[in-house]
Amino acid sequence: MFDIIGDIHGHADALERLLRALGYRYRNGAWRFPGRTRRAVFVGDFIDRGPDIRRTVEIAQRMLDHDTAWAVMGNHEYNALLWHTLDSEGSWLRRHDAVHFAQHAATLHQYHQDPRALNELLQWIVTLPLFLEHDSFRVVHAAWDERAIADVRATPCATADHDFLERSAVAGFRESAIAEHLFKGVEIPIPQGFWYRDKEGTPRYKTRTRWWIDPAEQALLRERHGTITMGMVAMPPADRELAELPLESTALAHLPGYHDPRPVFVGHYWLTGVPAPFTDRIACVDYSIARRGSLCAYRFDGELPLTADRFLCVTAD
Repeated sequence: MFDIIGDIHGHADALERLLRALGYRYRNGAWRFPGRTRRAVFVGDFIDRGPDIRRTVEIAQRMLDHDTAWAVMGNHEYNALLWHTLDSEGSWLRRHDAVHFAQHAATLHQYHQDPRALNELLQWIVTLPLFLEHDSFRVVHAAWDERAIADVRATPCATADHDFLERSAVAGFRESAIAEHLFKGVEIPIPQGFWYRDKEGTPRYKTRTRWWIDPAEQALLRERHGTITMGMVAMPPADRELAELPLESTALAHLPGYHDPRPVFVGHYWLTGVPAPFTDRIACVDYSIARRGSLCAYRFDGELPLTADRFLCVTAD
């Protein structure tokens, strides 16, 4: 019995309210489910944006230490490692520019007077695996790309290795593709001359996709509609802003598909509205708590198909 919890982004009060609503109680130093019959599973993105990042991290750490929760790394934890790590030539792995600073600013502010605590945070982050596999389900922050997973299956905490981390920050290395897909999703280029603005107003010339759409489903879409458009395969907001834009087969070849019978749970995608699974085996639990949305969990008891009535959410404070 598992409760898969979405991106928290420093909203500790909402996390505690969600845990309480799920039936967890704070006992002996950690939130735990009575009788240990359920375990929480975090999809990453504990840090950045929110008002109480340090307490969020502490809650998660205590639950992991007491084996009442599991967790994977999110792209914000990964980006923090890059921000605070130098490459072999003495440059930061993540550029300290205005856009990246804005994304990490809340964490920097809340830890700025306690460098020891910040270092302990980074040491904890590298212990988080890139993905989780259980007999009955899987968890990854953004996209389950079997090719990328295969490359790190023997070392799920690959970011603890400096060489892997450094190569992951440089486009063209296989490690970079692994990090991009698992932490940020599978992207395809937008046809030349078109673009959209992301949630922070930054122009984007690539878009995240519904990576689970495999060639067989693409063929069905072509048969039914004559062409595949951005609205059919892109994640928000590109699916709305560029909905009628047709896509070439070369772009769609990047989508890995998903073929395992086990369901996979992800975060990352800043969804809104009434929670529901993407498919009968794929569900996102990120419903934008950091933008006055909801913090959500999916109560998974081994059932298939995944259904909307298994979500439980609390709103922002």
